[in-house]
Amino acid sequence: MSDNKKTFHEWALESILFKGRQDWYFCFLKSERIAHVLALLSEKVTHKDKQWFLALVDEAGIVPETTAHFVAGEANIEVLLADIFSLISKVRLSGTRGFLSLDTASYIVEEYELVAQKLTAGTRLSPFVSPQDFSVPDFLLKPMAPEALPLAHLPHLAPATTASRQPQKRQPQEREGDGQSDRRAAILHFVLQNKGVSIKEICAIVPACSEKTVQRELAGLIGQGLIKREGERRWSVYKPA
Repeated sequence: MSDNKKTFHEWALESILFKGRQDWYFCFLKSERIAHVLALLSEKVTHKDKQWFLALVDEAGIVPETTAHFVAGEANIEVLLADIFSLISKVRLSGTRGFLSLDTASYIVEEYELVAQKLTAGTRLSPFVSPQDFSVPDFLLKPMAPEALPLAHLPHLAPATTASRQPQKRQPQEREGDGQSDRRAAILHFVLQNKGVSIKEICAIVPACSEKTVQRELAGLIGQGLIKREGERRWSVYKPA
């Protein structure tokens, strides 16, 4: 990349593949993130017929690839839309069969419907949305069974209440795994909102943790492909991937 100040997203939009087509690039990234969400949910599925859901995850992983080939003129829009409509049907069925809660299935269906509409609208997305549109929802980072996911945890499906915006105090009986998940979600949200923060700034929002603990959480988020680190040692900053 000739201009080091450009993000990969900016470079991609100027590349010969997308050529400034923000709508198509949005669809590529959105379908990739939906596949990531389904993969995370598959780890929590305990249904006896889990293989059926894993096959659904594999199909979802093909859509970003087909989208890229469609942009390159190597795949027909009809084929791509057929794949998306097939996934919409199967996600709905996954809710009916109990792999996912009905609210979670509805949320994922809405995301796929948005991709289908953007692919066929012929208009550009302006501006280029935000990193949150391509990030995994915070509620998916919590270790809870899919059927237990409440409506309040689903973005765009339930209004925020005053109680939901209040920070929750850690209960004595809370498991360490739950606390770790909440901490990681808070760090991810902070990085996505600020788009370039140092580890000291991150430590300031989780004062009860040591810097080493925060570093472990950051390493986990980097491993998930959600954030990235730029710079070395004390000059490092953390940004959305």
